Amino acid sequence: MRETFKFSSVLCLLFLTACSSGDEIIAEGNRENIFSYDSCKECYSTSLENKDIYLKKIKFENEKLFNSEFDFKEVSDFDIENISSRRTGKNFIISPIIKKDLIYTLDSKFTIKSFSLEEDGFVLDKRLLKQSDLMEEEIPVGFTIEDDMAFIASSNGRVLAVNLKDGSVLWNKILDKKVLKSAPAVSKKYVFVLTSDNVLHSFRRVGGSEDFKHKGLPVLTSFEKGAKVVVDRNQNIVVPFSNGEIHYLTSRGRFLFASNVKNYRGVKEANLLKDIVGEPVVDGDKVVVAGMANSLKVINLRNAKVLWEKDLKVVSKPVVAYGYVFVQDENGNIFAFGEDSAKVYWKNKLPKLEGGAVWFGPVENSGKLLFSSSDGRLLVLDMKSGEELFIKKLYDDGFAQEVIVSGENIILTMEDGEIKILR
Repeated sequence: MRETFKFSSVLCLLFLTACSSGDEIIAEGNRENIFSYDSCKECYSTSLENKDIYLKKIKFENEKLFNSEFDFKEVSDFDIENISSRRTGKNFIISPIIKKDLIYTLDSKFTIKSFSLEEDGFVLDKRLLKQSDLMEEEIPVGFTIEDDMAFIASSNGRVLAVNLKDGSVLWNKILDKKVLKSAPAVSKKYVFVLTSDNVLHSFRRVGGSEDFKHKGLPVLTSFEKGAKVVVDRNQNIVVPFSNGEIHYLTSRGRFLFASNVKNYRGVKEANLLKDIVGEPVVDGDKVVVAGMANSLKVINLRNAKVLWEKDLKVVSKPVVAYGYVFVQDENGNIFAFGEDSAKVYWKNKLPKLEGGAVWFGPVENSGKLLFSSSDGRLLVLDMKSGEELFIKKLYDDGFAQEVIVSGENIILTMEDGEIKILR
């Protein structure tokens, strides 16, 4: 029997997400989650047996964005000038953030810049703290941008709020004798940071007064970038502690539930942070957590039910798109799991790299999975099948992290701190 997908034209117009053409699903490009698999039952069939067909039938408006010819050209570049760190003993590059047509960067000396893709030049270039104001070996560990504000966390327990219009510091708080592990998470009214001894601190966005603290089980860890707190669509927060627990709280600190990602008995404490991959990924009422002591897990945030869990050591932040979870494991395998089940829809092996080079990614855009490598290569796979569409060594120097795609622009961060913009 032929399987078809029925769309509600009212829903399609209301949400501006997708529309139907015969028996094909036409998806809007550059939209990460067109619809939630279990919440848009009028959009398409929800039976698991139809899901194979669903993935194959998706068409994207931007199908040719990353094709085998790959005719993108470098149109601009600029440097993140200060990337060395005495604390880590190596270059320390914080991922750029793209908002509208601006690329924001933050260097190891707390200089924040915004580069305009439209004007091909800097709009903001401001050092936020004097050298005399910094503590010994203090560096930023991450930043988050919401509206016209940047929120920055440092290795020595500092939390900054910055006005991006002029680079002025709105407030500057220091958690005494604390080490922060990742960029702040930001809700409508609050800013959240997680310390290395597993204490969540909440500050008010306006004024910076501390609102509450929430403690997990204390685990001593070495300084490594850790998992980030995540705010969901209901303004609740998912807190990934380094002992393997996930706590779910309201933005005012009311405890909702906890879930153990993995039993850590017998695992050395010093390795825990290294096993945490990025931040949890929230998709509607589900959260995907990866990398903690060989575990990939999907949790329903409405009832704390574990939908599924896999023993898999993940080395990438999960990509959640179109009802699927895409991850890279420690052996260079790429998996496409169903978000609602542990079914593997396809599996592919990344090309082997020489000299200890590694792949960063995946990153999803327009139905493609993008990977960059530490030896300067770009790889593109078809999201629907895992088929290799494109691979090329673009530069002799290596990339430092995942590729970023914004509209027609591809942003690549080099190991020496140079930002390459291709179009």
